[in-house]
Amino acid sequence: MRTAVAAWSRDSSSRTHPDTRGQPGRAAAVFARAARAGHRRPREQRAFTLLEVLVALVIIGVALSAAMRGSFSLIDTAEETRNKLLATLTAENRLLELRLSRTRLELGQITTECEQAGVVFECEQIIRSTPNPFFRRIEVRVYRKSEREPRRLAEMMTVLPTNQ
Repeated sequence: MRTAVAAWSRDSSSRTHPDTRGQPGRAAAVFARAARAGHRRPREQRAFTLLEVLVALVIIGVALSAAMRGSFSLIDTAEETRNKLLATLTAENRLLELRLSRTRLELGQITTECEQAGVVFECEQIIRSTPNPFFRRIEVRVYRKSEREPRRLAEMMTVLPTNQ
């Protein structure tokens, strides 16, 4: 049987298998046996064309670029969240320093550098009067130092006694 399939595949001008001439119902059975035995017709042995490979590469490239864009977005979001957390901790620390220092709170505005976890921030402290002369309103705003346009990352407010 194997030689008959090989002979048939070499002879492309013949449309019928040598074992099935004159027996139209038997052609399907012979082709099925040949397929199970690992023999293929010449049309089924075609490889991918260059165009198909290029289209697949373009699809893979688009998918990878979308994945990279998403991962960069996640990295930026994580860094922004970290900076906001550190700025909030810096503002809380500054308010606690004022609360624990027990020095007289003078009205005015002070801008200083603050560092938290290796990141340098700019802290703006504003002390204002309140309707009650024994208390002061304290606002602390934290900005990122290295940015061209300072953007407020945290703002906290509290009321403390004047400590006369």
